[in-house]
Amino acid sequence: MKANELLNLIEKGLQTGIGAEDLHSRMKSEGVDYNFGQGFTGRVMDRISDGLTLAARQVDFVSSLNSIFYRVAFAGVAAIIIMLISIFISEGSLTLNAIVGISDTIDENLISLITEN
Repeated sequence: MKANELLNLIEKGLQTGIGAEDLHSRMKSEGVDYNFGQGFTGRVMDRISDGLTLAARQVDFVSSLNSIFYRVAFAGVAAIIIMLISIFISEGSLTLNAIVGISDTIDENLISLITEN
């Protein structure tokens, strides 16, 4: 029996409301047998458990990556805050010039260098 004929038989069985036993007996009368080999169930269960193990490993990797990201992010934010506090203490303000490290005297020299005067 070809695959198309088998699909048609299953569709007819579903449409007319034929029970599973009747469908099974009709398929056997048509010459279709679906007995599985020795160890089929074990192989299927092994494949499923391998997939679950892989999924568990992926979840563990993502959670550890999340943990590492938060540690690095918190350390970076702490370093930025410490840098801003040190700039505020040394310059007395948190203006853009103070953050970049340009003082008023450097501004005047910078303007003269740009205009070549």
